[in-house]
Amino acid sequence: MTIALAELPTYYADAMPRLREAGFGSDSTLAISALFHATQHATLPLLFNARFF
Repeated sequence: MTIALAELPTYYADAMPRLREAGFGSDSTLAISALFHATQHATLPLLFNARFF
């Protein structure tokens, strides 16, 4: 739960305004943030284990 509370502000509240300041458009900033957010989750293992969940 705490990871989700840290990821969303990092990618969408912190990174997106910085990307806009760097000259990227609104669509590009959303796509870049979503890409990095998805990449982070793509490396997590999928374990069907009750203790893991």
